[in-house]
Amino acid sequence: MKKFILFFILIFSSSCSWIAQKNLGQEYYLKNKELVVLVRNNPISYYEDRFETTAGFEHDSIQSFARKKDVQVRFIVKETKEELLEDLRLGRAHMAMGVFIAQDLEKQFLLGPPILSLNFQLFCPRDYRPLKLKQLSGKKISLVVEDEAGSEVKSLRESFPEVEWQLESELSVRDIIEKVNQKKVNCVVADSLIWRMNQPEFAKLKRMKESFGDREIVWVMGARQKKLRKDLLEWHKNFFQSHQRSSLFKQYFSVNAEYDNYDTEVFLKRISSRLEPLKKYFKVAADQFGFDWRFLAAVAYQESHWNKNAVSPTGVRGIMMLIKKTAEELGVDNRLDPEQSIFGGAKYLRQMIERMPYFMSEEDRLWFGLASYNLGYYHVVDARKLAIDQKLNPNRWQDVKSILPFLSQSRYYRKLRHGFARGQEAVTYVRRIRRYYNLLKVEFFDDDGAEEKLNEGV
Repeated sequence: MKKFILFFILIFSSSCSWIAQKNLGQEYYLKNKELVVLVRNNPISYYEDRFETTAGFEHDSIQSFARKKDVQVRFIVKETKEELLEDLRLGRAHMAMGVFIAQDLEKQFLLGPPILSLNFQLFCPRDYRPLKLKQLSGKKISLVVEDEAGSEVKSLRESFPEVEWQLESELSVRDIIEKVNQKKVNCVVADSLIWRMNQPEFAKLKRMKESFGDREIVWVMGARQKKLRKDLLEWHKNFFQSHQRSSLFKQYFSVNAEYDNYDTEVFLKRISSRLEPLKKYFKVAADQFGFDWRFLAAVAYQESHWNKNAVSPTGVRGIMMLIKKTAEELGVDNRLDPEQSIFGGAKYLRQMIERMPYFMSEEDRLWFGLASYNLGYYHVVDARKLAIDQKLNPNRWQDVKSILPFLSQSRYYRKLRHGFARGQEAVTYVRRIRRYYNLLKVEFFDDDGAEEKLNEGV
């Protein structure tokens, strides 16, 4: 009897395995209108954005393919590349994406089209004369990569053995550049995508003309996915040259300098040229949602520089830079209408503040709410939990703002529920709004009674 039961279990398990394999066969994603994609949480592939929706260059690219084929994408998030590849071998998904380098995998899997090309760039202190990596023999160089493993890292070390390499896959870019400033290392080598996503930080160093280690990021498929591979290659011919692809690249890898620079002189000039026609809208929204109108105006300046027609590569637009879905939820029909945008932004910011615990101080709730408006509420929750792990006060902005930059470091974000986020940007965002607010309080000192409304609202 026991032998019979054991035999039945084995047959049943094999049948289940066969069914799973059959379901994820080469025609499955079309017949069942579903494409199953294994993915890692990182700034290039897949993460949660400020509006609590999933994003990423690879994420948006595969969604473009799925729309073309009229199928839905189901993402399965894994922590490591090894887990992704193992599940792909077992037929648990059609494909995997997560910054895979072609030469590492071409003998084991079917490879899709090149989604991104990258190379290594050399950065040194600004007082360095132009030079090449081979001239840095015996010098300490920080190597900034997403993962320490991979043929590109091995190849780089073999090509320049005379350099003293220090792998930096866990420190933040800001910390790495600080090591250069403190002369703990001489220069930095970073891949071009990391450079593009952290241009304000790398601007503190001089980028040398030399680039090396050209390679391509590809999507990976199991051996049975020949039909999927054929469809991807066909789609990619048009996508690679399309406006959509260039817009995605700009969205994820370019920095809009206008909205990144803090310029007091320009700010003060725009008070008369741009703010004056908007004051009445800020005052009405401030009264309705319990803010100082000058505070709302400071938030709007950081968001759009008071440009009612502002549009970002990410699809947010208007004075308060709202995405379409959030705007609709807030009752905003036209995001480019200043009155509607300011109303919607004020309402959304009040919602973020109200989600903060009431036992926080009024001022802390305000700064946490602002950080949530910029980064997303659940990323702020992650940062507060991380603050507890670091023996800091999760209800004090001064403590948590020191933790927020950790959300972009892989050793931390891979363990967080909501994964990667540009935490340093939220810290900078709050700091700049505080500056703008202080300038507006000086410029409109006769409205000091409005500050009491802000405190009452919080």
